[in-house]
Amino acid sequence: MKKSFLRTSLILALSSSFMVLASPELSKSEVSLKLQQISAAHPAPLSVQDVEESPLPGFYQIITDKGIIYASKDGKHLMSGTVHMFEPGMQDLTKERLLVEREREIDAIKGDFITYRAPNQQHEVIVFFDTTCGFCHKMHKEINQYHQQGITIHYAAFPRNGVWDPRSQGVQTEGYKLLQDIWCTENSNKNLAFNLANSGSALPRRQCQTTIEQQFNLGVKLGIQGTPAIVSMRGDVLVPGYTPAQALKQRLEQAGI
Repeated sequence: MKKSFLRTSLILALSSSFMVLASPELSKSEVSLKLQQISAAHPAPLSVQDVEESPLPGFYQIITDKGIIYASKDGKHLMSGTVHMFEPGMQDLTKERLLVEREREIDAIKGDFITYRAPNQQHEVIVFFDTTCGFCHKMHKEINQYHQQGITIHYAAFPRNGVWDPRSQGVQTEGYKLLQDIWCTENSNKNLAFNLANSGSALPRRQCQTTIEQQFNLGVKLGIQGTPAIVSMRGDVLVPGYTPAQALKQRLEQAGI
């Protein structure tokens, strides 16, 4: 009887000690708020889009405007990087989740891409484009060759010098304005304006509401640093530069896209 009492007392004491020592879990909203408060002082603060359960026990998976990071549920640690399955093939769980997010972002603005559809479409890609890019012009001059390979091309705007001129607050870069001249053309004439800009013709200066900045930001999230950049409809960067039509078709078939 005495031993049983002592054993029960010891278990209760250990349980009490554990409850005192264990840190309480933060809720998803608390983790989101803490991360945004901490990153606010950073030159490039994070915007939290979602907090969800993670493949890692004891961690949340945080979707931000700059990628995925992980936070311990006790609110003590942050971790960046990719999570893989520890088995043959080493499945990249972080990349797969990120591609779902990128595909959603692409779907939201793909109606604003300038499309050249192949008559017998077998593949479709996004090409990030800048009017001042020589290899972009070369690629577009060969658009019929891509169509012959069954490749539809959706052009997305990507001003290589960014959207805002760092020398003048609130002023857009010249590259942005040249793209705006195309994107602000009436829909029925947008492809014609694109063709003219690629042939070197100066377009009338136009202003309107566009998604050029969103297209540029999407490219930045995908890691694009130059143009042309060829991307799958899911957001995989296939080729970071000009690629002839036949070589691109081979790349698409190898990737099963």
